[in-house]
Amino acid sequence: MKLWPESQCQFQGELPERRQQVMSFTIVSNEFSSQLQRYSSFSKLKRICAYCLRFSANCRNPENRQVGSLSVSELDRSLKALVKISQQDSFQTEIHSLRKGISQIKGKLLNLNPFLDPDDILRVGGRLQRSHFSFDKKHPIVLSSSHYLTKLMFQFEHKRLFHAGPQLLLSSIREHFWAVGGSKFSKKRPFMIV
Repeated sequence: MKLWPESQCQFQGELPERRQQVMSFTIVSNEFSSQLQRYSSFSKLKRICAYCLRFSANCRNPENRQVGSLSVSELDRSLKALVKISQQDSFQTEIHSLRKGISQIKGKLLNLNPFLDPDDILRVGGRLQRSHFSFDKKHPIVLSSSHYLTKLMFQFEHKRLFHAGPQLLLSSIREHFWAVGGSKFSKKRPFMIV
């Protein structure tokens, strides 16, 4: 067995501190948004998102765990989370402007008089404020017709209405959502995902 040799030279001075400079860059990409395209069913996507949100809530609060079937409030929370992802992808500059307090929006949302609700969701403003409709009908959630989530919603609603025509389909969607370019979108039926 060999022993470690004793050092012959002993350093008496102080060693200077050597710091290494490290620079880091963060590339912001919405990983979750690209994961949406793995699913071809709106109801399945909404349920999976609801289970993910439930898991997150159960991890944060293990004493008050939720188990069993999904509740309506969990599915609503899931829908709001999916809508926020879609809106961040499609209307990021408009949302940023509204958060800063700039009320004049340019571009595709110019005529919609958009605003952010308390849940930070972009909604349509306008002249229906004094009507007796529900809040969702007076101020539908703004979505882009080119986003994958909107295509899934149109496909789901089209099947739910037993393959209804474009006017009925668009009318049903507009009960809660305002798809920018939705009238052309519903007529061409590009939402049918094979």
